[in-house]
Amino acid sequence: MKTLSPTSWLNAALAVAASLLLVVFPDYAPTPGHLFGIQLLLFLALLGACLKSVKNSPAIPPALIVLSVLAAILLHALHYMKVGLQVTRTGEVVTSPPFGEALYFSVMTFATLGYGDLAPREEHRLAAAFQALFGYLFLGLLAAALAVIIIRAASATARTPADGPDE
Repeated sequence: MKTLSPTSWLNAALAVAASLLLVVFPDYAPTPGHLFGIQLLLFLALLGACLKSVKNSPAIPPALIVLSVLAAILLHALHYMKVGLQVTRTGEVVTSPPFGEALYFSVMTFATLGYGDLAPREEHRLAAAFQALFGYLFLGLLAAALAVIIIRAASATARTPADGPDE
C-alpha cells in the first residue's frame, strides 16, 4: 500500500482545516491576506515536492498539483460563501450565496475565465486577484507535469523493441 507524501497530507489538512474552521466559526470570513498566505503555502509545498520529485525520480507528481488546485478552489469557494458575491447584471449583493454558486465563481476565477455574471464584493477583490494569479501558477505546473508524463511515455514506447524478428 502506497502512503501519502507529507505534501499530500499538508494539502489535505489545509483543505479540511479550512472547512472545519468555517463550520466551527460560522461568522469567520478569511481575509484576502489569509487566503494569500494559505495559497502561498500550498504553492511552495507543491513546488518543493515537484523539485524533490524531479531530483529523486523521473516523474513529477501531478496528483499533488491536482490536490493543491482542488484545495485552493475549495478554500476560495468557502470564502466567497462567507463574504458574499455581487451579481453584475443587477448590482445586487448576495450575502450568503449557495455553495454551488460560490464554487462556480471560484472555478471561473481560478481558471481566469471571468464570464462577468458574478463579481467579488468590492472589499474582497484582492482575494479574487490572488486566486487568479495562483491559478496561472498552479495550472502552469499541471501542464508541465502532464507534458513530462506524455513525453516520457512516448519515448518509452519508441524505445521498446518491435514484436517480430528483424529482417
